[in-house]
Amino acid sequence: MQELQILNFPILNDWKLISFDKELSADDIKKYSQKCNGVSSGLSNSNKIQSVLCGKVLRNFDELLKNEESNINNCLNFNVWLYVIIKYYQYSIDEIQTYFNLTDSPSNKLYILHKCSLDWFNEITEMDNIIKLYNFNEYVKNIKNRIGNIIQEEYNALCKYVHDCILLYKRLSSTYCKNRDNGSSTLCDEIKKFTSYYRTYIQGLDEDKSKNFPLLENYTVSNEFYCLSEAEKYEKRFSLLKNHDIVKSQVHNIDARKVHHHTTQEYSKERAVNINQKYGFFDDLNIYQANEKQYRSDENMDTIDYYCNKLYINEEKWKSNTIQYCKDFIMYYFFLSRNMGKNMPNVSEYIKYLNYWIENKLRSSGDEEFKTFFYSSLSEIYEKFQLKDELSDKIKKIDDIDFKKMTILYKLYDNYNKIESEKIDPYTYIKTKCNEYANNCNINYLEGINMYQKSKDYDFYLALKEFDTLYRNVQYRSVSCRHVIQTTLPEIKKIEEKYSEKIVQKSLKTCEQKESDTTEDDTIENNKYETILKDLPFYVYYSTLNKNNYLEGYNDKYCGKVERLSHTYPWICKLCKMISKNLHDISKSDDEEERKKKCLYFNYWIYDQIRKKFNHKNYDLDVVLTLLDVVVSNNRDLQNNYCNMIYDSSISMEEWKEMKELHDYFKGYENIKSYVTSDVIKQKHYCEYITYINEIYKRHLKDSCVCISNPSFFCFEKFPDYFKCDKTYYPNNLLTKFKCDAEKTEESVESLFKSVTTDHDIATYYSRLSKTCTRLTCDPFYASTLVAFLILGLFFTHFFFYKITPLGSWFDKKILKKKKHMQNIHTRSIQHLQEKDSKNKYENIRKKQIHLVYQSL
Repeated sequence: MQELQILNFPILNDWKLISFDKELSADDIKKYSQKCNGVSSGLSNSNKIQSVLCGKVLRNFDELLKNEESNINNCLNFNVWLYVIIKYYQYSIDEIQTYFNLTDSPSNKLYILHKCSLDWFNEITEMDNIIKLYNFNEYVKNIKNRIGNIIQEEYNALCKYVHDCILLYKRLSSTYCKNRDNGSSTLCDEIKKFTSYYRTYIQGLDEDKSKNFPLLENYTVSNEFYCLSEAEKYEKRFSLLKNHDIVKSQVHNIDARKVHHHTTQEYSKERAVNINQKYGFFDDLNIYQANEKQYRSDENMDTIDYYCNKLYINEEKWKSNTIQYCKDFIMYYFFLSRNMGKNMPNVSEYIKYLNYWIENKLRSSGDEEFKTFFYSSLSEIYEKFQLKDELSDKIKKIDDIDFKKMTILYKLYDNYNKIESEKIDPYTYIKTKCNEYANNCNINYLEGINMYQKSKDYDFYLALKEFDTLYRNVQYRSVSCRHVIQTTLPEIKKIEEKYSEKIVQKSLKTCEQKESDTTEDDTIENNKYETILKDLPFYVYYSTLNKNNYLEGYNDKYCGKVERLSHTYPWICKLCKMISKNLHDISKSDDEEERKKKCLYFNYWIYDQIRKKFNHKNYDLDVVLTLLDVVVSNNRDLQNNYCNMIYDSSISMEEWKEMKELHDYFKGYENIKSYVTSDVIKQKHYCEYITYINEIYKRHLKDSCVCISNPSFFCFEKFPDYFKCDKTYYPNNLLTKFKCDAEKTEESVESLFKSVTTDHDIATYYSRLSKTCTRLTCDPFYASTLVAFLILGLFFTHFFFYKITPLGSWFDKKILKKKKHMQNIHTRSIQHLQEKDSKNKYENIRKKQIHLVYQSL
């Protein structure tokens, strides 16, 4: 039976399933012809023919039933044969079950007479593992006579096979034989046999290597590592490092690490406005904490355990602690780098947190000498794991003052996350717990203000101010504390600022005087392609936002807080007033959909204004946060007619620019396509514009679209506010229409979309393999969609997110990157979906994208 090749295991691979697959005899055909419609003599023995398979199932069932003696192995082999048929020929369980329904005897009669239950093949997702364990139980005794040769020639293969079986036994036993009635389960009986077979045939195999085959109750994953040769141990360590992108490629002679760092440095330069270089890593504390709860269960712990035990430690009193801290440190680093490093633009952020994390652990030990000793041991640890270039000079002692500041921020974000996400037991006094977390934030924030005033650390000031921006809206996203009124945080003031009503009033006049001397041309860099867009119908939204008349009255209430920045940035007062005026004008729109549309344009407009004002120079985070604070103040007064304002620390100003340009391209596509001119200069300008859009279109496509093909083609748009996944809009096609001299790319729209497309048949196949389905995933449309998202590494919950939230996707960008999310009170529907998927912590890490709104209770 060639199909058995799909069940290939080392050492033990003896199968006796041929009798179940033998050709139907003339008597079989005569007996089952009425029940199995179409079965007749002359047909091929192929199991692809349903009537033939039907006859075999009924024949095998009847033969098992009529045997006078109970033969449990025949029963088990029948289960295995059924699974091979299901897997190899892609039959569904329901199809097999219809054949059993044709028998003259109920299937439970087989168990009553012969203790044989046909329950294995129902566990389709686990069947390979179940069969592997059955294979061990059935044939392990056969190796007794050839154990000498196996130990010499195939020891490593035997060791790995046995350890895989141990892991399977532990998992399957807890799944199928614990806290449940298994009185009629052949499967559970078979799983339980493993214990005695292991003790009888394996445990005493090699007494000199007792670590390799320990008592089952003493087994850990590290035991398997001792079975490897030294060369294999080295290879495993190398593979572990390579999988985390932290060793040089020896195959292609490419230093992937330098390439990765080069990309990171370029990206970090673009987003300088958004990341607090010294303390910004605490924004993702919830992610680090989720990883910390899981890192010890990593499958590579055996490798790390081995090399940490190889450390040279000349101080016996610190040996045990050093080994344990080595394991924790390396494992947590690998865990973070695998689950975050490839998805976060600034790798140094989680390394900074790792530095704080190990410093905190070492301080908690209470032994300053040991802390010094461990830091001195890091060079040897880096050498063992080939991490010198990656971590050297990045993990070091943190001085007392900086550590206190970091601990303040840790406590602030820890309590913030509890307010936002913790499900407080309804039988507990919710108000008490919410107030406890809020009071902790107030106490820690006040401590932070005092620390800032002493240290005059501007980075720490920005970190506190950024936290204040987050905290203002946490109540409206809270799972349990939404209806508990939170106190505001104490006000933090920059050291050189002198706050008094008299000075503020004087500053307003100063702001007005400076603004009168500031011209639009001095402060706003015109977009290179603005002349193309400004005549298109949608551009009226930007034109309205750009109007700077009738700004009186918006100064005294909202813009006093920006005056301190006006000496350095003389344009900020006018921009502040324009922001306030635009928000109030938008709020007057009675049409909710129109208001949302205007808010979308407002988001693009404000970031474009800031980007233009700085004219590609280093952006000042204090300016951005202060202007967003102006938005919050306005929204507080506007209440129900507020405008969602997005602040995302991971989206650079250049990315905002590209998002706006893509949005504008799609909005103006029909007008651009129909544009006709005889002006050579204008024609050339259009060609340059389309060539530019084509480049950013291709860059964004793979992150913005998920498509399904066969029988029909359709796409899901992850970010419908600024990217359309319709092939019609492919900019490259316009280059031909405009007869551009620019070289047209050879990549067709079909080949471009192929990278984001999965086949419907593949999706259907995977959905058939599922044992059960929910009401939603049973629907073919959604089942196919789900598989597509899984295959492409995307997240199903985010599909719902942009379908449910009032503003569509609202830039559901960079799913695993750093985010701040001040969520609209009307978007609570997604919370339930995210909670359901919370078990997969590394694929559904919560975003923190700020929606700057104000909501009254």
